[in-house]
Amino acid sequence: MLIDFVPTISGVSLAEAPAFKKAPGGAPANVAVCISKLGGPAAFIGKAFSRDCFVAAGVSFCAALLVCLSPDELGFFIMRGIFNETSIQDSKIDFNAVIRKIPYKGDLVDEICSFSALIRLCLIRRILTAVSRTVLDARYVVSNDGLSKTILYDAILPELC
Repeated sequence: MLIDFVPTISGVSLAEAPAFKKAPGGAPANVAVCISKLGGPAAFIGKAFSRDCFVAAGVSFCAALLVCLSPDELGFFIMRGIFNETSIQDSKIDFNAVIRKIPYKGDLVDEICSFSALIRLCLIRRILTAVSRTVLDARYVVSNDGLSKTILYDAILPELC
């Protein structure tokens, strides 16, 4: 479990707080990651990451994508960037333009591809809960003969099973 240190007195800066109380949390790791990816200096000091920590990070990531991207862009990013479906035909969406809309320092798709199985599983679980069914069921043509795939049935479920 991650612990937040909360000032015992409200209305003062952290430097002015005379003491702190420990409170169960998880936000410190998420905030450190976000600050770092946006180019700011950040550090996280901890002993271990649990599955719950990775799930929380997945929630934060999916929420950020929902804010930055339209539903069509989100679906396209999930299919191409997370599930590596590079053969999508007839898309009017520019993948590089979608990537530029996500405030991330580094190569986001490359980092997603390097996730461990546990982190990837947590991310996929968050996609299932955070992304609308309309986006999950959108069809993407992936071949010249009209074969189409959906995020839910052709990307998420096969990976989970």
